[in-house]
Amino acid sequence: QVQISDGKLEFETGAVSVRGDASSTNGYNLQGHSDKINLGKEVGQIGGNQLLGEGSADVHVHGPGNAVIIDFDVKQKDAKFADFDFGEIDGRVTYDDKSSYIQISNLKGKKNNSAYTADGKVNVGDGNDLSITAQFKENDPNDLFLIFAKQLEKLTWLPRGMLGTVS
Repeated sequence: QVQISDGKLEFETGAVSVRGDASSTNGYNLQGHSDKINLGKEVGQIGGNQLLGEGSADVHVHGPGNAVIIDFDVKQKDAKFADFDFGEIDGRVTYDDKSSYIQISNLKGKKNNSAYTADGKVNVGDGNDLSITAQFKENDPNDLFLIFAKQLEKLTWLPRGMLGTVS
């Protein structure tokens, strides 16, 4: 068993304070915090998906070795993950390694001048299913389409380049 009571990992773009433990019998229970870190440069990808963003992050790695769950409580700008261009985000994103799902919980975001809140899950493994609910009021529809552009590109019937606002 490895126990960390007051560790610190130094990266090029910031530092992460770490505490917790890991063992072959009990699995992982590690927590980390960074006031500022560039996740794209330091982490790069999760579950084969490119990760981008810069800002603060709290990370909790927990579970057995064959079913690790990573909770990210983030406040990031220029955030991109799993083909979503989130913009600025504040909230929780959970990666479940065993099921290869990303869970988004009460994620508050802002893309250009449009604010939104999103909840749901995305399969980042072999499947390509997603289920996301987003709430927004009086926003530029083009800003919102930018967030989901990759997922919506095959929907030829979806209007592009709309004028006005959408709720």
